[in-house]
Amino acid sequence: MLCRRFSSCVIFINKRTRKMKDIMKEDYRSRRSVDEKREAIVAQYLDKYFYPTWTTSTERNYDRTTQIAGLDLTVVDFRGDKITIDEKAATRWVGRNLPTFAHEISSININGCEYDGWLLDFNSSSDYLVEVWIDDAKDTSINDYTDITDATIALIPKKNIWSYLEKKHIDYDKLKSIAKELRCMCCPYSYYNGLKVSCQIKQHEHAANLLIPRDSIVNFICTYAVRIKGGKIMTLRNAL
Repeated sequence: MLCRRFSSCVIFINKRTRKMKDIMKEDYRSRRSVDEKREAIVAQYLDKYFYPTWTTSTERNYDRTTQIAGLDLTVVDFRGDKITIDEKAATRWVGRNLPTFAHEISSININGCEYDGWLLDFNSSSDYLVEVWIDDAKDTSINDYTDITDATIALIPKKNIWSYLEKKHIDYDKLKSIAKELRCMCCPYSYYNGLKVSCQIKQHEHAANLLIPRDSIVNFICTYAVRIKGGKIMTLRNAL
């Protein structure tokens, strides 16, 4: 009888685990679908307002596999240099005037295994990031690129981010270690040498992010930054 009860308990737990995994998968797919829709709209906005200010040609990549590998488009700047770009936009935080930008360190998949985020992806197909803060919009759901009324956009060589972090004695291993510690302690954030590392402990991915101040990105790390408000473009930094 004890064996039967134990067996029944195991079966119940396994069913419950499978059900939880199914719920987690569906939740992830739902959020990912919304994110992809908004990312496509932001891409239209960038093509309309941002890239024409400093490029002579753009070739956008629509292959999902290549996009996941970190290549959204290839451009040629005014000097004739070819630049490969991975676009990142804070589409879940529209209208918040975020003082930082979240750089993904790592996450946990549905099987409980950790995988590196895009910040730690040294095999990425791009050399630059374009980071976008959407500070105001007609509709925070962003159903069309014309909904975006105020945005700050920065072009960032990835090597510049690591040069910035190196000065703060932060490297790959340190970031992985901090993320692991936050998850083990179920702690939502910590600070290291003045930079905040957050962990979304209430979501199943437990995504850990390094939050770099917007001022540091715009004034020091990026090579080009603009603010676009109401269709008018103001250059914040130009080191191209």
